[in-house]
Formats: sequence, C-alpha cells, structure tokens
Amino acid sequence: MPVTNRLYRGRVCSERPTTIDDVSYPPSEKIQKYGRANRIGRPMFYCCVGLFPVLFEIHAKAGNYIALSEWALSEPVWMHNLGYHPGALEKMGAAIPVERLPLINPIPYETKRNSRLRRRMSLAFTKDVPEGLEYRSKETIAINELLFDRASAIRPNSVGPAVPKMGGVAGTVYPSVQIRGLADNVAIRPEFVDRYLKIKSVQHIRIEAADEERLIYTLVTVAHSRTFSDRTIIWDDQLLPDSERRTQVAFENGRWIFRDGSGRIYDAH
Repeated sequence: MPVTNRLYRGRVCSERPTTIDDVSYPPSEKIQKYGRANRIGRPMFYCCVGLFPVLFEIHAKAGNYIALSEWALSEPVWMHNLGYHPGALEKMGAAIPVERLPLINPIPYETKRNSRLRRRMSLAFTKDVPEGLEYRSKETIAINELLFDRASAIRPNSVGPAVPKMGGVAGTVYPSVQIRGLADNVAIRPEFVDRYLKIKSVQHIRIEAADEERLIYTLVTVAHSRTFSDRTIIWDDQLLPDSERRTQVAFENGRWIFRDGSGRIYDAH
C-alpha cells in the first residue's frame, strides 16, 4: 500500500547533532547488529508514524538526551505491510481500529493456506527481540528480503496524487512491538530516503522520567530547529518558557494524552 504520513525518527544523542546525516540512517560501518529488517552492515531508516512512539522503540531512559527528527515524503511510495494478521495483533494485545481493517484482511476470498502463511509471517515479524539476542531477527530479515527479492515492479492501475509514481517498494510497515501495536513502525531503504524524504524539524530533548510499562514519558525540549543549510542543522536557541517546553505523554483510556509543564492537557488523540 502507499504511505503518505509524516514520519519520526529518534536516536540517543548526548550532544546536539550538527548535520542531517547525524539524524538519518547510519553509515554501513556503524551497523554492527541485526535489526528487524536489516543485516549487519546494511542500514535501514527506522522510524515511526507518530512522534512519541519513537521513545518507546529506542527504549529511552531517564537522563537520556534524544534527537527527535520529523520527516515528510515528497510523494507517496509503496510499502510492504507485515504483522497485521488478527492472530498477531491479538497476541500483542493490540486494538483493531477501522483504519487497520484493510491491512488485516487485504486479500478478498483469501485461501486458508495463504491465511495460515500470512499468520506465521505476522507472528514472526511481531516477536519481541531483546537486546543482546539480535540474531533472532534473522527470521524477519529473511521474510523481508524474500518480499523484495521475489517481487516484480508494481504497475498501478489508477492515477492521481496519492498513487506512487515509482514501481519499486520503498520499505516495510509493521506494528510496534514495544507499545503493543498502538503505533506503526516503518523501515525504509536508504535509496528511497535520499530521493523521497525531506527533513522538517529536529528537537533535542532530555528525558526526565520514563515508565515503559505504563507507557508514560516526561521530557523537556532543550533545543529545536526548523532551518537547514545544505546538510547543516541551524539550531534556534530562543526557547519557549519552561512550562511550555516540558511535556508528559501517556496512553490513557485508549488515547495518547499530552500535558504541558503545568499539567494541563493540550492534545489528545
């Protein structure tokens, strides 16, 4: 399916990053571990459809400084969707909102054999892989590569602004394991990042409190930027008052709740 969302990426970064490359996908020589969709030495651009799920994905801890970057696609791209079989979502305890229904039942009159295969692939792609056991990602890497290596170019049968112009698939979308499927993760191949993604902003934040089990984070923005010169990040050090730079985000009663430094709710969705 095509993807047109804003995308968010984060990395632990004690010093403010200086270039866009510092917040984009890492160079090949820095990839020393297997990821959910990448081999050692082969970078992928891992990001989230949503800003604060990034914190849970990177296991941000109290005291960490995080570079949170926002990106926009210049045009729609095709993505594989893995992990959305009802059996996998139910095992994660994930809700099934209306917008996910096309991913859950993507094939009309699907055969039982195909459904069983899709379920096995989904269960594999939504397994939690603890730190230090990254070799377990070899299964999901193989699944992801099979879809790319054996796939032919997509030939859209319609035209319009929401239909990707390029026939290749840019990456894979899958439910976030770390927050029980409450958000979607995206892994994009570097060549598509270079061609279709544009950075919109960067925040340098400090994590003041973290409770991954209860899905609660408190953070404060220490610097931000919306200006870039070539590949250089131009930081704006004129910050808002402290109460407006501090945020608590929590998942409550099926919604993400955002509170400012005074405890007032300013957003919920």
